[in-house]
Amino acid sequence: MVLILGGGGAAGFWLQGELAQYLEQQAAVELEHTARTAAAVLHDLPRPLTSEAADRLTDQLAGPANARLTVIAADGKVLGDSEFDGLALGELDSHAQRPEVLAARADGVGSSGRFSRSVETEMMYVAVAADGSDAPTVRASRRLSSLRAAMGRVRLLLAGAGGLLTVMA
Repeated sequence: MVLILGGGGAAGFWLQGELAQYLEQQAAVELEHTARTAAAVLHDLPRPLTSEAADRLTDQLAGPANARLTVIAADGKVLGDSEFDGLALGELDSHAQRPEVLAARADGVGSSGRFSRSVETEMMYVAVAADGSDAPTVRASRRLSSLRAAMGRVRLLLAGAGGLLTVMA
């Protein structure tokens, strides 16, 4: 019985780690897809791109994507953000040195997970660079709390399965 419980515990621990990694990878894939979709729509907007047009785009696309969207000018100025409007949008810090933005400008796509001072929570970010050196970067992000909540549900299921295994043993 000790072997069964020990093996079940080890398997549950391994499975939890695998599922957490899978959920993070899936979230990153979804965020990249969202950012690429927004960049494609952004490409078709009239130039020069205004902050009003960029912000309207982020507001329209963020809800259906279940993500925060940000359009960042080549100089780092935030042109649009689905979480901020008007004066608050203009007061956001430059995003030019954000890790995901730097990586996107260097390699086409970049990602990072870190604390957001703007929305005061841990976020997962994926940014994609639009075509052209002066083109904006589009970033999609999601609160890490949503991923952690999903993992909490998985832990609960694994604990229940472990309890059932214990009773059956």
